[in-house]
Amino acid sequence: MTAERIGMQRFAPLSGMPHVCGHDSIAQTGGHAVESQYVDAGDGRRIAVSVFGPEWGVPVAAIGGNPSSRNGPHPTNEWLETLGVRLYAIDRAGLGDSDFRPDIPVADNVPDIQAVMKGHYGLGRFGMIARSGGTPAAEAYAALRGDELSALALTCALAPSDALPNWDEGMTQDNQQLYEDAAQSPEDLTAAMRTIAEMLRENPYAHLSHLWKQLAPADYIALMSSCALEGLVALGQAKGAGQTGEGWAAHAASIRKWQTTDFDISGIQVPTLIWHGTQDPFAPPSHSEWLHQQIERSHHIEDPNGSHFTALTFAFNALLFIRNTHIGPRRAELIQSLFTQRLAEIYGPGVNPPQADSSRGLIRALDTDRRRSLADIAAVPNMTVIRRIVMTPDKIYREVVREVITAPDQRVDELSASLVQ
Repeated sequence: MTAERIGMQRFAPLSGMPHVCGHDSIAQTGGHAVESQYVDAGDGRRIAVSVFGPEWGVPVAAIGGNPSSRNGPHPTNEWLETLGVRLYAIDRAGLGDSDFRPDIPVADNVPDIQAVMKGHYGLGRFGMIARSGGTPAAEAYAALRGDELSALALTCALAPSDALPNWDEGMTQDNQQLYEDAAQSPEDLTAAMRTIAEMLRENPYAHLSHLWKQLAPADYIALMSSCALEGLVALGQAKGAGQTGEGWAAHAASIRKWQTTDFDISGIQVPTLIWHGTQDPFAPPSHSEWLHQQIERSHHIEDPNGSHFTALTFAFNALLFIRNTHIGPRRAELIQSLFTQRLAEIYGPGVNPPQADSSRGLIRALDTDRRRSLADIAAVPNMTVIRRIVMTPDKIYREVVREVITAPDQRVDELSASLVQ
């Protein structure tokens, strides 16, 4: 396999394409992390991690695709505070700034993740979100260390290579060639990835530009719906390939060698959300269907309008699922009830709270309520006007989320009782 064989050229950035700002809740990269550092893997290697969101938030490990890195797009710190999530974005071995290791079986990602979340940060149970080429690592963790997880969210997931009779059916020709070379000519693949990594150092848009003609219509919409998303995806891929591209090749080889006997997928007992777009040209939806059949406590969403990069816009919903599962139904319901009550105290009755299952619904609800408060400003007593300006719905929601997540059980009892009165 060569860079030319898969059509990789020295493309210019995607210039001249219209952008309509939207989905700005995910316009954030590693440079906006509240903390970035290296963690000792225990064998002399370093694992790079960036942390986003409030210190008090529900801890969630984030595993990117292949190639990708912690420098790719993530929900902004503001939106993570709204959700009540603390995100730990981890570069897998050989990707981004994490040190390379030549042989990386899928299950060997588990001790690296554990070194970060348990060894370095000393966390109890935490959630995990993974995308595309990072999902096998997350599946391994859930199967082998499931007692340490509260919830799992997989988008554009991959299944073991022997799980389906035609494992690569539905993938682009490039992806089929990638995994064929990973299985049969790993040395050639590594050489090709070195060339591509060199191109990406010159032009971070090179890989995304090559993929552009292979994308589904939904991908175009997702990438062009934000002023920053396209660039962050390109940056994440360029950083993920690293200096040599060897990690990219090694992880592709490990995924292609991955067998159902390596660890028991059906042993995953953690509540799992599986999302897949039916238009995905890189990760076939049949993989997620197979996983859903194997994982007893899974919920499968097959989005007929979704594709590979639209998964990035589903991140809010996936993290909301993890948060609510982590804190439990009682606290999740209390957040909604308290928010409704406090909105009514400030705005009056009849204000609809944001829907818990829709990030766009939340944005629309907050914007609508803010406009309503300003439009009605002249008709309300002065003190209420001040409260409406200072305590906008998004601020109220964030305060409620923080209060409920950090409250001891006794305080939760008191808050629940106050709603009954």
